[in-house]
Amino acid sequence: SSRGTVQSIATSSSTFSSPIPVVISGLCSISTDAITLRANGVTKQTAVTDLGTGNYSVLPLNIGARNGGASLPFNGAIQSLAVIGNLLPDGEVQILETSANAAMGKVY
Repeated sequence: SSRGTVQSIATSSSTFSSPIPVVISGLCSISTDAITLRANGVTKQTAVTDLGTGNYSVLPLNIGARNGGASLPFNGAIQSLAVIGNLLPDGEVQILETSANAAMGKVY
């Protein structure tokens, strides 16, 4: 099947209490074996580890909860969402983050 064969997680000790708006970006690439978590335009964590082989094309994308909404529900609002099918250059990521930031009233 078309899926990565290894799981890796990038986390951050940063906390964002409600109702503070935050622009969160997650960048992941199986071919470069890297996962990056960004908050308000700043890289918080990058995990570099073997992500296995394959791609993400046939797996469900859960937004706001896990397991199709069965667990860990998100209790908040999503102002903007961009899902891109390939890893973008840094400049394009910054353009998307800046756009989301502007839509929320410039949080950073």
